[in-house]
Amino acid sequence: MFKFRDREETLFYSFVYKELEGRTVSELLKEARRKGAFSLPYHAVVLKNGELDLMRPFEAVGGSELPYSACGVYILVDAESKESLSALQKKRLDDLVQMFHEDYADIVEEEFNKDELQRTD
Repeated sequence: MFKFRDREETLFYSFVYKELEGRTVSELLKEARRKGAFSLPYHAVVLKNGELDLMRPFEAVGGSELPYSACGVYILVDAESKESLSALQKKRLDDLVQMFHEDYADIVEEEFNKDELQRTD
């Protein structure tokens, strides 16, 4: 695993909803590496079956292509939107939210529109 720089402060977490169209995390990593990145910019990926694949420690800075990456935790979710989550994904996201609130004082959820995240697609 790569050594990532740790954040100085954690202000928010953000779930990024993007349909992965059947691609696996390994395939996503290969695509990222072909584009010159060492890893995905996200801290983790939540698949349709609720599985959580960690890309970097939650304490690390997110990828530079994500807005405010130095102070937030980003989770990529294999779903078109919040409304289209599977039951297993909902449970996993609830568990993550609870963990974030336990581990980081005053953390809030931030939602970014597609234009702000366009460079990550």
